[in-house]
Amino acid sequence: MAPRDSGLAADHLSLVTGGTDDRCCPRCAAERQQSDPHCPECATARPPTGWARIMVKGASAIDDADGWMADASLRANGPVLRQRASRARGPDGGHDVGVLLQASDAALFAEFQDRNAALARVDHRAIQPPLRTGVHRGRPFRLDPHLSLPRLVTASGAFDLATSLKIVSELAEAVSSLHAHGVVHGDLHPRTVAVHGDPDDPHLVLVGVPGVQAGPWLREAAPELMRGASSEPRTDVFGLGLVLWSLLTGKNPHAESRATWADERPGPALDVPDDLGLTDAQRSLLLSMLDREPEARPATVSAVVAALGGVPMPQARPIPAAVTAPARAPSSPDRALMAVGGVALAAMLAAGAGILFVLSSGPTSEPSPPPAAVVQAATPA
Repeated sequence: MAPRDSGLAADHLSLVTGGTDDRCCPRCAAERQQSDPHCPECATARPPTGWARIMVKGASAIDDADGWMADASLRANGPVLRQRASRARGPDGGHDVGVLLQASDAALFAEFQDRNAALARVDHRAIQPPLRTGVHRGRPFRLDPHLSLPRLVTASGAFDLATSLKIVSELAEAVSSLHAHGVVHGDLHPRTVAVHGDPDDPHLVLVGVPGVQAGPWLREAAPELMRGASSEPRTDVFGLGLVLWSLLTGKNPHAESRATWADERPGPALDVPDDLGLTDAQRSLLLSMLDREPEARPATVSAVVAALGGVPMPQARPIPAAVTAPARAPSSPDRALMAVGGVALAAMLAAGAGILFVLSSGPTSEPSPPPAAVVQAATPA
């Protein structure tokens, strides 16, 4: 069977069964053959009781979505609700499958819609634009395509060093395109990168861009997000570090202990072994990408590509104020200093005017020629 909901992390499917015999992975909800020992998309082992049946109840039409139906709830991604959606493809009986995202809080509607509009403008082969945006039951929605492709987390350790560095460089280029449109992904890790094509020349697709700014509810949240800070471009640099670390070590970052990620102590969140084949400069780069403090990481993903030996990309435009610290308004002491400075400047101008008056009213005599610099400055351009 073709996978239905790969990578959707539906940890519980609590709806009533719709009578289907389809079986699915309890983690990513991808359809499974009964004989599959592991899910090839998220590497989950088949439970002792077997794969669960896909449960569907009460499918409802999505407003302004041209035949799309919301047919099952998935685990919410923080303040964004998620549902599986499908649409009949035609007389052949097939279905298109997508993921419906909706912000759960009215205070987030504007941010949610701004990110949707920005994603629709991104033009990069590794980023798929939303299938549709609109309003469903009073809430703005985004309908994303569902990709039946394996994730990098299932291929960790399968690529050599050169291919791993190429993958990270291509991924950094896609992330740079997001940054150029004012969007920080914030949830970048091996589970949100789909891979396809020739194993020696893989192609990537970035999936699961959060509907609102990323936060500590994410399973691989960067240390600053776990401490309550806002996401920034360096947050995605940390995510690139997770991807490279996973490709080189063959491990899933989520399986490692995150108890110390949010510690105040300096240093990288994960250990980088010496036997990965990296040069000293590349290993130092990876350690800095995984540092707990954003200030210790490379400032941009372009800097990461340049350090890995790729071609530097154009500088992305600054991220909007919604995800950066707002400009500080002048405080009361600042305004007082500005007022004193204004008075001093006025006094200096008045004194200069008085001196000019005295000089002009003095005894009549042949004036000495002015300095050449003054003549040059007074000559009209």
